[in-house]
Amino acid sequence: AARVIAGALAGLVLGLPSGSWIAGLVLGAIGAVLGTLGGFQARRWLAKALSRDLPAALLEDLVAVVAAFLVVYLA
Repeated sequence: AARVIAGALAGLVLGLPSGSWIAGLVLGAIGAVLGTLGGFQARRWLAKALSRDLPAALLEDLVAVVAAFLVVYLA
C-alpha cells in the first residue's frame, strides 16, 4: 500500500505544474503497481537464470533508478 501511495503522490506532484494533478495521481498509482509486479517477475526470472538473487536484485535496483530519472526528466 505504501508504494501505491508514494507513486500516487509522486504522480500528483509531477502533474501539478500542468494542472493535470488528478491524472498524475491515478497514473502514479498505476505505475507503482505495474512497476512492483513487473519488477518482481523480472527479478524472479533473472535470479532463477543466474542461480543467485543478489545480482538480480542489484540489476533490478539499477533499472528502477534509471527509470525514475527518465520519468522525472521527461515530465
